[in-house]
Amino acid sequence: MRTTMWHAEPTAGVIGRTRELTQVERLLRRRARVVTVTGPPGAGKSTVAAVAASRPGRDVYVERFRPSWEEIQDPEVVPHVVADALRTPDDCTLSRLEMLLDTLEGRSLLLVLHDCDHLIGGVTELVNAVVGHCREVDFLVSARQPLHVPGEQIVVLPPLAPAAALALFTAVARETAPPLPQTEHDQALVAEVCELLDRLPLAVELAARSLSDMSLEQLAELVRTRCLTLGAYLPLTNGRPLHHVTLANAISWSHELCTPPQRLLWARLSAFDGGFGTAEAVARCADELLPPATVADGAAQLLDRSLLLADRPGAGQARYRMPRTIRAYGATMLRYLGEAG
Repeated sequence: MRTTMWHAEPTAGVIGRTRELTQVERLLRRRARVVTVTGPPGAGKSTVAAVAASRPGRDVYVERFRPSWEEIQDPEVVPHVVADALRTPDDCTLSRLEMLLDTLEGRSLLLVLHDCDHLIGGVTELVNAVVGHCREVDFLVSARQPLHVPGEQIVVLPPLAPAAALALFTAVARETAPPLPQTEHDQALVAEVCELLDRLPLAVELAARSLSDMSLEQLAELVRTRCLTLGAYLPLTNGRPLHHVTLANAISWSHELCTPPQRLLWARLSAFDGGFGTAEAVARCADELLPPATVADGAAQLLDRSLLLADRPGAGQARYRMPRTIRAYGATMLRYLGEAG
């Protein structure tokens, strides 16, 4: 038995995620067959999964790997990527999936899959096949939406708590900029920046790193007026996926994965300044391009893709709300479509 070493993300990346990390680790210890860490763009899904998979004391799972999903575009090649990563031999008489299942049979593995949102169909088929055939192989997946496979355990990453967002901002700023002044005014500016960025780890980190090129006051004004440009002028970080380089890239990646009706609905829903219900969404967004049923279904689909948040007061219907950063992107698309009022 051998263990493949896993290089986790920097510790600062899991500030404020103790509860979710504990939840993932508990599920893995209990041998949940499929654990999916999900949440909006920039919530830190890959980081939480990486750290959870790297924690010691887990002698059941003996091999871990991370395929380079960004190089793959065709969901049908997912079994080939995984088989190659596990050095599965070729056999012209069997499909690659069949060979992979034979290779995995009797082995005890935790397969960790990151950045596979554009391959969600292929990943779902792979997970169903492996889980049904190999009793000792489990999956830890980080994605912007659940796989919706039997037995899947979902861990949703919400925005950071206000204190955690401040702590993350401060920790990253100390690494990239002179010490921050500690006046009440400065603290209020940092708190405002974090709140305007939905307290999402990627956005907070990009904002803190931006202090290497601008003052705190300039950063606050940038976030108030052009938050999607965060990270655009920062040097590239080695190993970071391209869709994590800027805030706009992170959100654009989700936009590309949506269907045309979902993109149009996203843009139109950005006109809501606050919460809304299904009836309100239909009243504002429905037309010949988006019939009422499409609006109602589309809101649920955007929620599933972590592009909307939902509050469910009592037994009443869900009240949706769009995170500020997602809304800013949608508003840009609405202007592009010529529908901005």
